[in-house]
Amino acid sequence: MLNKTNIITLLAVLLGVVFVSPGVAGSVYAETIDLTVNKKPVVFDCESYIEKQALDYGLDPKLMLAIAEAESKCTTIKQYAEIKITNKWDNSEWKYFNKIISKESANWTVTGNHNLSLSSAFGLGGFLNATWKSVGCVKSEIKSVQVDCTIEYIEQRYGTPKKAWDFHIINNWY
Repeated sequence: MLNKTNIITLLAVLLGVVFVSPGVAGSVYAETIDLTVNKKPVVFDCESYIEKQALDYGLDPKLMLAIAEAESKCTTIKQYAEIKITNKWDNSEWKYFNKIISKESANWTVTGNHNLSLSSAFGLGGFLNATWKSVGCVKSEIKSVQVDCTIEYIEQRYGTPKKAWDFHIINNWY
């Protein structure tokens, strides 16, 4: 059942934020909540955020809420990715996707710039600027967007994570 707790939990996972509410740590029952982003307090209006994200991605806000409900049981970005991979292909493809992301993002830790002076590599999938565009994505710091775009790229270019990993083994990129 869709509720604010599920939505806020999903947003916490996607944004990698820490929720703080006066009186009850992690409380997610208010219309707006306090949270900490980069050690700075921010008031967060969940409904407005979801509506904005839906519009930013050209989605119907009701669809965005349905997605939030479906994915609200995830507690980490890795779990989110595993659910997406196993729903798209099967359980055997997860280990290859995990290997690719682990290699490209220093074991799921680099979600921003890869600090390579001659490269625009960015995010969990290590996408170059042109890669984002090639799959119809906009460069984003939102981890779930990075995962979704990486899945799209792998599907378009290789068909499956295993085939992408096989290519990666030979070429040291995918």
